[in-house]
Parts: sequence; structure tokens; C-alpha cells
Amino acid sequence: MATKQASRTDRWNKAISDCREDLEKAQQAKHEVSEKIATLIEELNETLYPINDSLQVLLDLQAEYEEWYDNMPQQLQEGPTGEKLQEIVNQFDFDVQVDEVEEPDLDLDLDGIESLLDEAEGADLPRGFGRD
Repeated sequence: MATKQASRTDRWNKAISDCREDLEKAQQAKHEVSEKIATLIEELNETLYPINDSLQVLLDLQAEYEEWYDNMPQQLQEGPTGEKLQEIVNQFDFDVQVDEVEEPDLDLDLDGIESLLDEAEGADLPRGFGRD
């Protein structure tokens, strides 16, 4: 004997309920991933801070080389030491800054799905057979 299929309204409500359960799982997973990403970004930023300090040391040393070059007599500036000092001063641009990484946006519009379910849940479903 065949079992009677649930009504469309019951199946509609069950589908919404199932979707809400799945949505809650996805929202929880998104939250957990966001927390992990925030932790990883924080760890990454902690490794970036020393780079700026090291770049500043290089910039300061470069300034010392430039001062050395500037204080050399003209004939020594044109010699091998002067040329090497000039290379150090002119070839490298250490005047840069490594910026912090900001938290990326997880582009999942789960709130939009939840709004859609809210609308669907309140839908006035047709009952058919002249009952509408």
C-alpha cells in the first residue's frame, strides 16, 4: 500500500525548516572561519612589524653611507669607494612601509538567505481546488 505524500504546505514548511538548520550550520562555520582568519591575520601582522623596523635600520645605514660619500673629497668620490657608496645610496629604496593586513571579507551573503527564508516562511501558499 502506497503511503500518502505530505501536503505541499507541509513539504514547504519542512523544506524551510531544513534550510534553516543548514543555514545555521553554515553561519556557525562562517563564524568559526572568521575567527580563525582573524587569528591568522593577527599572527601575520605580528611578523610584519619587524620588517618595518629592519627597513628603517637599512634606511638609516643608507643615510650614513650617503653622509660618508658627501664628506669625501671630490677625487675619492670618483674612485672605487665613492662609486660603491653612490651605488648603495642610489640603487636601493628602503623608504617603504609594510602595511598591516586587514581582515578579508568572506563574501557569503548568508543574511540574504535568512531574509529570503523569512519571506518564504510567511508566504501565503495556494491551497488549490477553489480553496484560495
